[in-house]
Amino acid sequence: MNTQFARKIRTCTLPELIADASRLCQILLVRRQDLWIRQAVIEACAGECKALESEQNLDARNQFLTENWKDLSEIHEDYGRKTVEAGLEPRQDEETAWEYLRSLPHPPDEKLPDPTSIRNDPDFRG
Repeated sequence: MNTQFARKIRTCTLPELIADASRLCQILLVRRQDLWIRQAVIEACAGECKALESEQNLDARNQFLTENWKDLSEIHEDYGRKTVEAGLEPRQDEETAWEYLRSLPHPPDEKLPDPTSIRNDPDFRG
């Protein structure tokens, strides 16, 4: 987990951080690397959680994860989708960071309901 956004990760929302990183790439005339930015955010969040753990501040770690879980999940899913679209393999560092984050207490993942579920609902049947 060598790519980190240091503790800035706790000063703004993750989507804001991604937008700032993209704007910075544009200002510096550097080719924007959406995959790298998403990977860096996932790794930075894992790094922040590890730092809070080493400080024995598990309440702050759990709160950070709870507040950011939805965004983290979306960023990870975007990363996975974009790697497939680009014909690339996910980076091991991102996968390791994600596995670590998933191993921590976090809110349940929000899944879309099964599209056939309403048909099976007794209240829906005529």
